[in-house]
Amino acid sequence: MIYTNAFLARSPCLFDTAGTYVGDTAWPDSLSQLVAATNIAAANIYFSLSNSAISALAAMTSTALAAVMTWLKSNGIAGIDMDCENWGQPGGLDPMDPACQTVTLAAIAAGLALTAAPYNALSGWQSWSAFVARNKGTLSWMNVQCYAGGYGNDPVEGWFTQFSPSVPIVAGFEANPGPDGGALTPTQAQAQLKSWQAETPANSLAGAFIWEFGIVQSGQYTLSEYGLAMSTGLSGNQNKTASPAP
Repeated sequence: MIYTNAFLARSPCLFDTAGTYVGDTAWPDSLSQLVAATNIAAANIYFSLSNSAISALAAMTSTALAAVMTWLKSNGIAGIDMDCENWGQPGGLDPMDPACQTVTLAAIAAGLALTAAPYNALSGWQSWSAFVARNKGTLSWMNVQCYAGGYGNDPVEGWFTQFSPSVPIVAGFEANPGPDGGALTPTQAQAQLKSWQAETPANSLAGAFIWEFGIVQSGQYTLSEYGLAMSTGLSGNQNKTASPAP
């Protein structure tokens, strides 16, 4: 996933059931090198948790779970991305599932900001957003999938304007030639982002992402072409840097 000035880290990071880090010792340094070599701010490095990761973390003792979140906070992670999707697959979680609540509260307690990757089910994510607010958490933005099962999602009129209070939206599309609806070439992605930006209210997109790197590698378009398309598609957008809300 490529964001405007943000990065989602996935699972090279491993913990045992006591919450002790047992993964690659060089991993935190690689995040520091990423920040130093790019325009990605340290405050925009988030750790993405899948359904299975959320369930595994929630099954830990509260002490172990707190240790995991503290380690992440102390080693270059600014926030947690809750990538829980329930569309009938085994292990799918609703946004307000007890396991999601447990992990959300642990992230807030550790001082980690939050994002989420909503597949659909806007009302459930609205409830989760309110849950974060009630517990004094920071919800930075929502990563709205506009491809595959999320094809047809309108990130502005369908999501931004429906949340109360509104949450900045990072809109995602699939790289071409992907197998799903919402697979776009760089030219199409640029036009789509500009079209979404033109909706009311203006400048409600906080950024964009592309799924996935493997499709880009095997396709005819380069990562640089997609990056330029996203940057150009968001040009003139005062909110184009996806950064945590104050």
